[in-house]
Formats: sequence, C-alpha cells, structure tokens
Amino acid sequence: MRIWAGIAGLAAVLISANAAQASERLLVYAASSLTDAMQEIADLFERRSDKTVVLTFASSAALARQVETTGLGEIFISASPLWTDYLKAQRLLISSTITPVAGNRLVVASATLKETASDETALTAMLAGPLAEGERLAIGDPNRVPAGIYARQALESLGLWEDLSARIAAADNVRAALALVTREEAVAGIVYATDLAVAPNVREIYRFPADSHDPIVYPAGLIAGGHPAGGELLDFLISEEARKIFEKHGFSVP
Repeated sequence: MRIWAGIAGLAAVLISANAAQASERLLVYAASSLTDAMQEIADLFERRSDKTVVLTFASSAALARQVETTGLGEIFISASPLWTDYLKAQRLLISSTITPVAGNRLVVASATLKETASDETALTAMLAGPLAEGERLAIGDPNRVPAGIYARQALESLGLWEDLSARIAAADNVRAALALVTREEAVAGIVYATDLAVAPNVREIYRFPADSHDPIVYPAGLIAGGHPAGGELLDFLISEEARKIFEKHGFSVP
C-alpha cells in the first residue's frame, strides 16, 4: 500500500510539474513583418528563463480576430495602433501595458525593375508601362492590413492612388505581398524596408517620405487573462538586448 501511495504521490507531482510547465508556455501573436526579429528575441528569452515562447505570425487584423475569438494568449504585437486600439476597446488588452517596441519604413520593391525612382513622378513613369501591360502592384489588403493601409495613405498623399488602385493585387499580409514580388507575379510591391532582408532577389526602388503616411509603429500589449509571466516577456521586448536585435533586423526602436 505504501508503495502504491508513493507511486500515486510521484504521479501527482509529475502531473503538477507538467501543468506548471504548460502554464508557462507564453503565446505571442505578432505581425508577420516581425517574424525574423521575434524568433531571435524569443530564442534569447527562452535561454534566459524557464519559459517557452510560442509565436504566431499573420496580419495584425487576422491576429486581432484570433484574440477576439479565443481570448487566449499573453502578448499581442500589431504593426499599427489600429488593432491594439480595437482590442483595447473590447478590454481584451490591458491598456496600461501597451507600449511601442519598434518602428519601420515603407518602400516600393521589385525583382524585375532595375532603376531607382528619385520622386513620385519618376516612380509613376517607371510603373506606367508594366501596369499598362497588365502587371500588378502588390500591397497588403488596404482595408485591414496595416502595410496596405500605410500604402494607400502614401499613394493618396502623393496623388497616385487613383491611377494605381485598379492595378492593385491585395494580399493577406505584407509577407504575402512580398512573395508575389519575389515570384515576379507582381512587377512591384509596397512593403516594409525590413522585409527586403528575407528576399535577396528583391530590391528597393523607392522609399516613401515618412510624412506621406501615419508613423509605422509596432505597439505590444498584454492580453487580459494571460499568464502573469507574459509581463516578463513584455519587459524583455523593451530591454536593451531586444532593442539591439530589432535594430539588427532593420527596425527603428523607440
């Protein structure tokens, strides 16, 4: 009996340990443009702690809907305040924890065009021929994907949206837009400057003026009801070590 009691006690301890370990798996929803930087940051955080970080990447809009539907997770990182504000309004994010962790720039990129445009007039002239022949300009969905919203703002600011909107290929997220350019299924795409690091055959042909669109900011916040250890990871995201990783991948930091 004592032996069985000991075995039962050991099983209870193991179950408890496994439950504790599972409870410290931190689920992070992050905008797809953060993929490479966040993977490196998560790896470093795991080496410094006893926590496991599970990363989910997609467009900020899709991730916000996932948080809204499931209520699960510890941290949400958007490519725009639009979607952190959306979740905050529903009390799904803890508003006092929302903080910017990185910034970015918006560029036009191409795998086929070899010239560089010095201004919007040169850009229009460069794209006019291919677009007239049926080519497409790839951007994130301008109705919900932050990169697409920034792209539309920039094109409207420069007076180009009306001329180019009919030739837009809208993608589910900015990395999907980049993939269309990489595969030469679009003559060019509007993506973040940091995205070019993962597409060696794609080059920047134009950089939008910073004042042609809203500032590109990545706010992060804790999901309401998440594991308390999520706060440790959020603190790490604004640490000097994380800042250096963001900068290494081309992001600006607050």
